Amino acid sequence: MSAGMEAITYDHPDILPIEGMPDIHLRLTRPDDGDELFDVIEQDRKHLEPFQWWVREVRTPEQAAEHARKAVGRTDAGHSLQYRVIKGDPAQDGPMIGTITVYQRDPSSNMARFGYWLTSAEQGQGYATAATARVLEEAKASLHLQRVDAHIPEKNTRSQLLAKRLGCTMLDGASYRKLVPIAGSPKKQSFTVDRWAKIL
Repeated sequence: MSAGMEAITYDHPDILPIEGMPDIHLRLTRPDDGDELFDVIEQDRKHLEPFQWWVREVRTPEQAAEHARKAVGRTDAGHSLQYRVIKGDPAQDGPMIGTITVYQRDPSSNMARFGYWLTSAEQGQGYATAATARVLEEAKASLHLQRVDAHIPEKNTRSQLLAKRLGCTMLDGASYRKLVPIAGSPKKQSFTVDRWAKIL
């Protein structure tokens, strides 16, 4: 950074309430979230691993702690924005049931990608749709985003339906093949991934 230039800081609310959803709220990811993240993954690994490919590479508490610390660092730098979905009253730090992330922000085009996941026990109640919409509102306001993309495996129909509810449109001719690690194996698995876009 050149002399005389000040570093850009990003001031996101620690807590985001969700209108119409009094039993959940959003909280910024913290550096010490690793232990709880690992516990949630271990309890629901069979549900998460098929499409949340990063989970396949989080096999220890130490890896989960590093994952949380990196998420905080990227949020602080303005490269991403990550909130935990928390069950319970905002006055109390209840259990984490998922994560909403805006990532790979490109300041030159005011674009970014976003992703979301919830534990299997909390799905089907509208939580993911409401929480993701709220984080996208915050990303538009604080990161000045104009468009977001979601890259969703074609077989992940639940996530594709959520993208539709958020007002995303699948981009014609933008699908691609992706190789991802298979847990516990040197081999990789191939997926067809569709690109969805939303103008904010």
